[in-house]
Amino acid sequence: MKKSKLRIITSLAMLIAIGIILAEVIQVSYPPGSATFLRFSLGYITIIIAGILYGPIYGMVAGLIQDVLGFYVATLLSLFLPWVSSPGAFFIGYTVNAVLYGLIAGLMFMKTFKNEDRIFCILSFVISGVMLFASIWFFVNPDQIRASYLTATDKQIIAGISMAVAFILCVMNFIFYKQSVAKRPPFKIVFMLTILYIITSLILTPIWIVYFYMGYFSSVTYVSFWALLPIRIVKMPIDIAIYSAVLPRLLKVSKSVMFAEE
Repeated sequence: MKKSKLRIITSLAMLIAIGIILAEVIQVSYPPGSATFLRFSLGYITIIIAGILYGPIYGMVAGLIQDVLGFYVATLLSLFLPWVSSPGAFFIGYTVNAVLYGLIAGLMFMKTFKNEDRIFCILSFVISGVMLFASIWFFVNPDQIRASYLTATDKQIIAGISMAVAFILCVMNFIFYKQSVAKRPPFKIVFMLTILYIITSLILTPIWIVYFYMGYFSSVTYVSFWALLPIRIVKMPIDIAIYSAVLPRLLKVSKSVMFAEE
């Protein structure tokens, strides 16, 4: 029992360390300097893995520790590495986001049920279709992306990338559907990532930015909750595609490393 607990703690520590590096060091902000609004990173992927492998409680713990430690690491690294953005004042809202990644991933993978692959397959097709439609709409109407920090060209580029990625997601879903269950990544992963993105990025993060972060910790001009949604909707298929491509492989590697001697 002690050996098992020690293994879990050691594995979580390793995942948290990797997650901090992915979240705070290996990140892309577009345009540069707007990390608070538009940032691409794989920082949450280790929290998801912790939740899937060890359950929702350990997933929540991993999310909590990674976010708090990551804040101080990012603050320190921003003094020496120019591409690392300073997180500014600590805000508990983003910690809640990180905790939810571990909780929801853990809950969704705690149990399986009959025909779940077929159900999640249908849901994945529906989700990718909706994302493609939304991306096309914003590509045709880039002025609806209400982001003052983006130029008209920036909006068109991001919407175009989002549209292309959403189309690739639709094609990937069709290809996976034609493959055997043993060879394709679980459709549950795509559905889980979509639910996580909707809850954290489309709902909670705009609330944190508008009603808390800007309201109490910043002198930035007030921004509407609804004005923050279009750019996040456009960004959605890009994030989900990246996570969907990377997560199954990292999960497989994590299982082989962490459970090698069991």
